[in-house]
Amino acid sequence: MSENNGARGWHRRLPLLTWRRADQALAAIVVAGLLFRGWWIGMSHAIPVSDAGHYRDLALSLAHGDGYQFHGVPTAWWVPGWPFFLSLLYRVFGEDDTVIHASNLGLALLTLGLTLIVADRIFNRSTAALATGIAALFPSLILLPEYFLSENLAVPGLLLITLLAISVTGRLHPLAAGFLVGMGSGVLVYIREANFTFLPAVLLYWALQRQGRRQLALHSAGLALGVFVVLVPWVIRNSQVLGVATMSTSAGVNLWISFHPQATGGYVPVPLDAWEPGTAQNREAWYHTYGSYSAIHYVWEHPQRVIELAPRKLAAFLFDEWWPWWLDQDATGQPTLGYNTVGFRAMLMLLSGYYLVVLALAAAFPVFWQRRARIAAERRAPEVLFLLGIVLFPALLHAFIFGNGRFHAPLVPIFSMLAAYVVTEVVPARARSCALR
Repeated sequence: MSENNGARGWHRRLPLLTWRRADQALAAIVVAGLLFRGWWIGMSHAIPVSDAGHYRDLALSLAHGDGYQFHGVPTAWWVPGWPFFLSLLYRVFGEDDTVIHASNLGLALLTLGLTLIVADRIFNRSTAALATGIAALFPSLILLPEYFLSENLAVPGLLLITLLAISVTGRLHPLAAGFLVGMGSGVLVYIREANFTFLPAVLLYWALQRQGRRQLALHSAGLALGVFVVLVPWVIRNSQVLGVATMSTSAGVNLWISFHPQATGGYVPVPLDAWEPGTAQNREAWYHTYGSYSAIHYVWEHPQRVIELAPRKLAAFLFDEWWPWWLDQDATGQPTLGYNTVGFRAMLMLLSGYYLVVLALAAAFPVFWQRRARIAAERRAPEVLFLLGIVLFPALLHAFIFGNGRFHAPLVPIFSMLAAYVVTEVVPARARSCALR
């Protein structure tokens, strides 16, 4: 008898391990989501081109021991985190593309597990289960594993560092906690340079802890030290090899894409080949420098245009369809899918509708949560505002830098959590209120 009581107590202490009908339904949804991902990989047959192809070439260069080179020339056009991860897979499992697809499916499963854990920590079990189900069937996350893009690692990476920040805050010395989160944040930036927006979000989280200025200063110092230790060696390498101290030489070009006479708010190619000639290394550094100065000059000369572009960039970031048309092609450059068929267009409308419904529910979250938080003492308020900060700061960035539907992929699990809260907490409460009337 005591043994059974102990077992029940063990399950109560670890609520994520209880197995109910709701858990069985969630498991079925997760399996269905993984099967959809596998089906898409098998159906698409896309070859890695553009960014995806470049990542693979860099990974192969690292796996062969040739260093971080693109076509035999040292580069810093892309931050090295994702190519380095791929190179480890190539070294261990071989250079077949199936290895990367299998890894991407594993990362997708990790994303769903972390969504469940983070949402359970911040909200409750029912919200966590629904958020995981939403993410499992989220269209852009279903499509993602087919492509060799850094978002495959950035999505679970952002959730993992979020969980780390929540777990160590208040449990470790502030300096140690800040240092660990800083190192994790540095790794995030190696995966996607835009992930530096996590830094102000975690600083906001610590400021909301009401722990005093000294504690906040220690957290901040540890964070800065951790980021410094992880990122500075790469900046030094780029300064020595390419003559420019930067995380990536594409940063200047991205600024130029964002601010030039033909800018639309989304991605618009700029004529790189017309720029300064010379060796590949010199051109890469020149692109970065010229693009940066050109963008700054344009901002200075056309402030009104900058203001006009801001909402367009944000709209491109949030609402552009994440559909990698340019990646779906075979070795001859022909598209692998029938884009113009009625069935395909209907499917695309369904997928877009799914995203817009989730985004609308997530957008409603702050209003409903703020009202409920005023009525009841919300003990998880700093964590909730932390999640909102993780969404807010990338949105502010993309009011400045050009947007693309692919760029919001790391935020999809958080959108799912916010939408799930509205469905599981607000809708039933409203229904009960209406019933009482």
